[in-house]
Amino acid sequence: MYKLHLILKYLRKRRIAWVSLVAVMLCTAMVLVVISVMGGWLRMFRQTNHALIGDLIVHRYSLDGFGHYQEMMQDIQKLPEVKAVSPEIHTYALLNIANQLRTGVQVVGYDIQTIGQVNGFVSSLHWQPATLEEKAKEFDRNASALAARVPEDAEMLRGNAQAMRNKAAAFPSWDKPMAGQEYRDLLPNSHVDVSTWPGIVVGSGVIGLRPDENGVIERPDFIYRKWVRLTVLNVSESQDTLADTRVTRSYWLMDDSKTGVFQVDQNMVYVPFDLLQKDLNMDARPYTDRRTGEQKTTFARCNQLLISLRDGYDMNAVQPKIAKIVDDLEQKYGDLNFPDDVIKTQTWEEKQADFLAAVEHEKVLLVILFAIISVVAVFLIFCIFFMIVVEKTRDIGIIKSVGATSGGVAGIFLGYGLTIGIIGGAGGLLLGYLVVHNINWLHAWLARELGVKIWDAKTYVFDTIPNTMELRDVVVIVTVAILSSVIGAIVPAVRAARMNPVEALRWE
Repeated sequence: MYKLHLILKYLRKRRIAWVSLVAVMLCTAMVLVVISVMGGWLRMFRQTNHALIGDLIVHRYSLDGFGHYQEMMQDIQKLPEVKAVSPEIHTYALLNIANQLRTGVQVVGYDIQTIGQVNGFVSSLHWQPATLEEKAKEFDRNASALAARVPEDAEMLRGNAQAMRNKAAAFPSWDKPMAGQEYRDLLPNSHVDVSTWPGIVVGSGVIGLRPDENGVIERPDFIYRKWVRLTVLNVSESQDTLADTRVTRSYWLMDDSKTGVFQVDQNMVYVPFDLLQKDLNMDARPYTDRRTGEQKTTFARCNQLLISLRDGYDMNAVQPKIAKIVDDLEQKYGDLNFPDDVIKTQTWEEKQADFLAAVEHEKVLLVILFAIISVVAVFLIFCIFFMIVVEKTRDIGIIKSVGATSGGVAGIFLGYGLTIGIIGGAGGLLLGYLVVHNINWLHAWLARELGVKIWDAKTYVFDTIPNTMELRDVVVIVTVAILSSVIGAIVPAVRAARMNPVEALRWE
């Protein structure tokens, strides 16, 4: 009982010990914040890249793509581990939105019926079924308000409401969210039926949709009434790519995609797979062999196959099976010239291995720095406790003279260090949690009030700073903080325990 009494007394009276307590608290909070942000960033990077790619990918770096992908998909789909396979085409293009925005973009062609089973594209779209239903109700309310005064507009709004319900029922699809008459009215003087133009999805950053300080994105209705022209250069293995092979197709802006990855949302647009395949001259089409004069048909091509696995299967174990399918097709169609060094079968982690490794190394470096900080905290506690032991020499002599054991005296100072570690670790955890939980608000406040902008999405990929803590990191960091306090108190505690009570009482 006397140990606890003295520990609490020293904690209240010896204010110099508060310095070590504050040091433990600040060190714990600082490391928690840094590790949480870095670990959260790595976790977000892994999650978003996994969502963008799927579990595995078969790809060719050349924009020419590779043929026989349909047969490859069929063989891969037969594997019991495989959930879904979806083809992808990507290229670069010039984008013109209603003569108001002209820019270069990366274009991705997706098969909307299969891509939702492979990656997170469908969930990144703004017009989800619930959103479409809510907008349809709004159109119905507006139509009822206009029915008596402007019956023509009311009828058009009802058509839009029904179009949105149809799209919600068919979700996911490339269907446009408004009725055909709406599009015809937007370009009444066009010599073609503009309502037949297909839909295009753009990254939210392409059209300047940015979250406000509360993380909310305002989407005015007029955005989804814009026409878009996309100009690509078609690609053919038998064609001189320096020739003028431009293909321009008109679309209606039907939706926007927000993946949360700045570079993707800022530069990507998405179109139907079959249309992009046709515009790039990558579909199956007849041609005449120049040497023999025979009529032949080119093989349809794509750039990538995205693959998702069923729950419970290891992608690293499935990867060799898919690679074998690709190799077998190479042997079967050897004249197509897609050697192993051109077409690759990789897991999503292998695809991003260089970047993931770099971030992992940075996290290891942070752990090393944390170890150094812990050593500094140990020495700080050692110095402060050593001073306390020296100052309390007579008290130690009195305690030992009335029957306290050496172990009991050592326990006082070890308990003192433990108490400081527990209080400092708990305070650091609370402070770290408050900072991490409100870090985006704090960053917005610094940018608004002081003009200090630390987190730039162009550099750090994501629009927001990670604001979650891993339980494992919390347990490890707080435990190390407590152990550091106890370790720092060991030498002073041993010195106090070894004191001779007679000499201690004579201490001046």
